[in-house]
Amino acid sequence: MPGLLSLLVFAFAAPLAPAVPAPTMAELDHLFDGFDATLVLYEQTSDQTWVYNPDKIQIGTLPCSTFKIPNTLIGLESGMLKNATTVLKRNAAKYPEQDWWPKSWRVDQANLKDAFRASMVWYYCTLADRVSNVVIADHLKRWKYPVPKDLTPGHYFWIEGNYSVSPVDQVAFLRRFYNDELGLKPETTATMKDIMVLEEGEGYRFSGKTGLCRLPDNTKVGWLIGFVEHDKGLYFYAMRLEADAYDKIMQHRVPLIRRLFKNMNLFS
Repeated sequence: MPGLLSLLVFAFAAPLAPAVPAPTMAELDHLFDGFDATLVLYEQTSDQTWVYNPDKIQIGTLPCSTFKIPNTLIGLESGMLKNATTVLKRNAAKYPEQDWWPKSWRVDQANLKDAFRASMVWYYCTLADRVSNVVIADHLKRWKYPVPKDLTPGHYFWIEGNYSVSPVDQVAFLRRFYNDELGLKPETTATMKDIMVLEEGEGYRFSGKTGLCRLPDNTKVGWLIGFVEHDKGLYFYAMRLEADAYDKIMQHRVPLIRRLFKNMNLFS
C-alpha cells in the first residue's frame, strides 16, 4: 500500500499546530485503489504534508496542460495577455482542426478565461510562439520551476519530449504563487486565481488545472493540481495518474480529488 509510509512519516510533522482536517491512511488506500496514482497534499496553516506513493513524488513527467498556469502568468507579465478577456485568433493553417479536438476548441478565436478552462492547446501554443521559449525559460528559472533543456522555437516542451515536472515541484510552485513570492503584478495574480476556480461552496473555494498527455514511452499521464481555500485550512495539492488509456484518467481525476476533500469534510 503506497500511502502507508508517507502518512506515518509526514502526518505528525507539526505536532503543536492546530488540528486540521486530514486524510487517513485507509481513505487514501481506498480512494486510489485500482489507480497508478501519486499525490502530494500540503496544508499551510498547520505546515503538514501528506503523500501517496512516496517513491514517485519527486519523479518528474511531462506537466501537460498544468503548464498553462506558468504559461498564463508569463503571458500576463510580458504583456502578451492583458487580462482574462484577451482574445487570440487561431491560425487555421498552423493549427487546423483535428478529429480528436473537443467542440470547445473548434473556434476561430478565444479569450484567455475560456481557453484556460477548456485547456485549448492551440491558444497556448500561439501564446508560446509570441513569447518565445527563451523568455519562458527565463521566467521559470527565476520562479524556481523546472527549466526545459530544449528551447527550440515551435517545440511545445510541456506536452511532448522529455521535459519533466514532479508532484513536489507542482506543489512548491503553487505555494510560491499563492503566497506572492514570484514577484508578480497584483493584477496578474488576481486574474490567475479567478480563472483557476473550479467550484465554490459554503466556506470553500476549489481551484485547479487539469493536464493530459502522452509520455515518450506511450504511457498516458493526467494531472490535477491546485489549491483549496477553506475556513478550516489552506490546502495545496498535486495528483498525477498514469494509465494505458486516456479515458480512465479523464473520467476520474476531478472526482478523485473531490472525493478526497469530501472525505475530509471540506466539501459537501
